[in-house]
Amino acid sequence: MDNSEEKQIEVSLSADVAEGKYSNFVVITHSENEFVMDFMSMLPHMPQTKVQSRIIMSPIAAKRFYAAFTENMRKYDETHGNDDFSKDEPTVYFNGPQGEA
Repeated sequence: MDNSEEKQIEVSLSADVAEGKYSNFVVITHSENEFVMDFMSMLPHMPQTKVQSRIIMSPIAAKRFYAAFTENMRKYDETHGNDDFSKDEPTVYFNGPQGEA
């Protein structure tokens, strides 16, 4: 196959997955072999939350995700502007495993 040819993958999406999960906070940890992303929803004045979804990726898949996400964020910024949202983020301390699995 020529490198310029795109691979096509057929993707199916069930109704319950298509509904999605809302997340405004993610905790990312990693080991030598995997990245773990725990997606949560933080509510105002609520000191606790629970993981809505956990995604585990290999380092290669995580790097591909990062590249695709970065490209999409660049396109978003071009269309909607580049706001600094960091001032709205809560301070959260995480004491889970870091770099261990």
